[in-house]
Amino acid sequence: MKFLKYVALFAITFAIVIWLGVKDALTPVVREDIRTPIYTLGDGSYQQALAQQKQVLKFGPMFWGQYPGGLAFTDAEQALHYLKQNPQKFSGSSEWGVYQLSGDLERDVDYNGYSGQLHIRHSLLVIKQIPTM
Repeated sequence: MKFLKYVALFAITFAIVIWLGVKDALTPVVREDIRTPIYTLGDGSYQQALAQQKQVLKFGPMFWGQYPGGLAFTDAEQALHYLKQNPQKFSGSSEWGVYQLSGDLERDVDYNGYSGQLHIRHSLLVIKQIPTM
């Protein structure tokens, strides 16, 4: 009986720790006054969901910085260039594309010194796919 109490206590503690690590990432920031758009990369499931008028969330930082947040780019061409230069990172069965996010570059992006790249600071909605031909 004592063992079950410890297991239950561990499970509850574990659930609370996980919840604290993701709760802020579950609410996206949506800017009404975007001066400088943010672009990111997403797989084919993004376009499928957008076509069905579903909300698509690009996650910001989670788990106390262990996940730095989705990649951010200053323009669509930069995102497409990154996609083409790093095919090993974007393998899989679905087509990857460039998407605009609901944030503003100056307010919602940070430079990550560890990765050497820009990452979104908060979770953001994916607004639309950007044609890249």
